[in-house]
Amino acid sequence: MQTHSPPTDMEAIENALTNLRISTANNPTQAVALLAEASKQSIPAREQLAGPLILRTLTEIIETSINDSLETVDVALRCIGNACIDNSVAREAVTNIGFSWASLCLRDGSSSDIATRRLTAKVLYNICSDYEPAQQQCYREMLHHQLINLCARDSHQQPPDDIELLLELLFWICSQKDQVAQDLSTTTNDATSLPGHILDKLISLPHAYRSSLEPEDFALLLETCLIFFRDPSIQRDILVRNQLTPVWRILKENEVKISSLGEDSEDRKLLVPLSTSLIWCLSDIAASPGIPAETLADVHTAFIKVVVVVAIKAGANDRGNERLAIAGCQVLGNLLWSGKPVASDVVEDAALQHSVLALLNTSRDVELLHSAAGLLVQLSRSSVEVREDILQQDGIKLLRALGKDSVVNQQRFAELAREVVLSSSADGDTAMVEAPE
Repeated sequence: MQTHSPPTDMEAIENALTNLRISTANNPTQAVALLAEASKQSIPAREQLAGPLILRTLTEIIETSINDSLETVDVALRCIGNACIDNSVAREAVTNIGFSWASLCLRDGSSSDIATRRLTAKVLYNICSDYEPAQQQCYREMLHHQLINLCARDSHQQPPDDIELLLELLFWICSQKDQVAQDLSTTTNDATSLPGHILDKLISLPHAYRSSLEPEDFALLLETCLIFFRDPSIQRDILVRNQLTPVWRILKENEVKISSLGEDSEDRKLLVPLSTSLIWCLSDIAASPGIPAETLADVHTAFIKVVVVVAIKAGANDRGNERLAIAGCQVLGNLLWSGKPVASDVVEDAALQHSVLALLNTSRDVELLHSAAGLLVQLSRSSVEVREDILQQDGIKLLRALGKDSVVNQQRFAELAREVVLSSSADGDTAMVEAPE
């Protein structure tokens, strides 16, 4: 029986490996290129590359060649990537070496070109696929910062398959945030927070990719953002850095995608819970404690007036989106609850007050009722006019009706009703207000 030799015979592979073992001082490009080509198709060649010593040599070649020969860097990267295909031994060896070589290839201001950066991401994908120790080490070494940079700089130029790979890799690594934080023995937040400029870029990604991603990939990107948006320290950074409007834009653009999908669409079922998560993150951001009032005095006025109040009024007029109205009520209610500065003309805006009452009168959405009631409580504590409006609109009857099917709302509405009556009985006439039944 006649046998066929592989594209590159094993003797040549062994010779190339020997050349690497002897020295990396000589020009290694030819030997590494041969190994890269052989390992593309040959499983035995990949296994030869999977040894810790060879992998360390390849990473050293990358580090010493990054400023002189991108050709050498690229073929060495391909060798590492090929060695780690479905090979946990190789992945473990690379993880133990560390990822300084990858950081050199990805960093801003390095001599590597965009093609090398994309190739580095593909190599990291092979290493991190189904291997959490590598994902965790990448997070510890903050490679996600550079991957966010790569996503932000290259949003309109990468092929769709490359973007999907890059976003999946970024999600894998960022998903290790809590585990890495738990493993850290120090109190530093450096490894679990984001520098301000990286946070800004992360927040910008959903907008940059809003038209180019399929719903499933867009959902993965939102999940990556939410990993950080749920962190109280990052919520504080979002507020201080005046990034509430861009985070709101993420919610709004997700709602645009949802509105284009059928009620029974699987993609819709994927995206709706993400809107809910974004709403709660926005709510938590607005409630963030310990921020000096002077830091926020004028920063959020435009956001509140142009975005939040508009969303609430639109929802009340059936021209808006219920989830955006919920977000508006949550955000404004928590800003007031936490004592953050809100312009008096917002609190005293009669049209806003009537819009909140209209939501309570007309909506059947439990979450919207809950959020609007919470906002109404906060507005009423700041404004006698709101209390008077409640009474003028047969408020006690309204409170009873809204509390009918909700124990929580019964308690909240009873509290508000008592405040309304007590604050409006200056002439001495009082009325007993019972909890709605």
